[in-house]
Amino acid sequence: MVKPYEQRFPWQLDWNLLRTFMVVVEQRGISRAADFLGLKQPTISSALKRLEQTTGQVLIIRKPNEFKVTRAGQVLYSECSSIFGAVSQLPSLLQTNEEELRGHIFVA
Repeated sequence: MVKPYEQRFPWQLDWNLLRTFMVVVEQRGISRAADFLGLKQPTISSALKRLEQTTGQVLIIRKPNEFKVTRAGQVLYSECSSIFGAVSQLPSLLQTNEEELRGHIFVA
């Protein structure tokens, strides 16, 4: 049985927070992610806090001179990679469908 919270979760989730989280992990830090995205460090920190509140999990341990992705963060990053990988394939999949439907049909 799926809990009501789990049913609403995808609709309440800000997908931009997932993208920001992925960049933080890939850049191995909030400041580097901010530079990469052209944003300010407090904006990235705030986004990460909102994502942690939404998921109810600590995703990254942030201490001076320490950056560590938690187990929950690793799971989320892996799933985000799959999600964004699938979404990135949509243009070519849609293009393929469009190309398959083009052409002339002759009925004799």
